[in-house]
Amino acid sequence: MAKDKKWIDCPLCGTKGSMVFHKDISRTYKSKNIKPFEVAGLKGYFCNNCKDGFFTQISMNKIRAEMAYHKAKYLSSTVTLSDLVPSNEIADVLGVSKQRVSIMLKEGLIKYAMNDYGVKLPLKSELERLKKENFR
Repeated sequence: MAKDKKWIDCPLCGTKGSMVFHKDISRTYKSKNIKPFEVAGLKGYFCNNCKDGFFTQISMNKIRAEMAYHKAKYLSSTVTLSDLVPSNEIADVLGVSKQRVSIMLKEGLIKYAMNDYGVKLPLKSELERLKKENFR
């Protein structure tokens, strides 16, 4: 994994020495059709002057995973069983293991819905997208 840059000067407003590393940040996120949700335990550099900043890569991954989870939760109430495919079909198209597909689902790289037991099931539309993009 790439190492995060240590920010000192704000690249947005140009203020010298204004970037400060913050830990344990909480942010509320919302997206179309899903209720707002909070992601806690984030880290990043933020400017004391303009208040803008950057989350670390680990925090960005956490945000992406939480967003995917909440979207999947919403989709679970709107999709039918025929809209889903087994992970092994995605694995075959990508030429990867089912474990890798599981990681991609968790990271939000493949859209999914969840069943009543919390099992992540890829959307059939994702299989079609991957086939069109000629993964393999």
